[in-house]
Amino acid sequence: MDELMQTESVVLTSGQAFSVDDPDAYPDGALIVSNAGRDSVITPDQILEVRTVNRLRGFFEGLGLGALTGTVAGALVGLSDGDDDPNSFLALRAEEKAMIAGIVFGMGGAIAGALIGLARGSTDVYTYDSPTIGLAPTDGGAQLSVGVRF
Repeated sequence: MDELMQTESVVLTSGQAFSVDDPDAYPDGALIVSNAGRDSVITPDQILEVRTVNRLRGFFEGLGLGALTGTVAGALVGLSDGDDDPNSFLALRAEEKAMIAGIVFGMGGAIAGALIGLARGSTDVYTYDSPTIGLAPTDGGAQLSVGVRF
């Protein structure tokens, strides 16, 4: 089940990209990747980025965003229609229309968002950068800076 919900891929500095079935890590940061039944060891300096796609998280993100978008759109549609004639059979105020349309559009948006989120997934990209060292002159000396991005 986990294999269906999350996939990983590795992009090397050489530009080669491949999906990873089951990554394991050595303490020094090297990865053992089993791809198509063949094991390989990849050192950290060979890795440009690692991508993970989590479909379950995408489902819930899509559900929430779809529900929010649908509710707001429905409320705007209901408000823009205005009040009905008070003498009509089913007279609704603009606020009531906004509430009804918000609920209906919100449910539709939640369903559509959940299906799209499940299909596309939620992607995280982890980029490996080498540390940077900088030296800048100052009044009466120099300033050393070290930067690490992760």
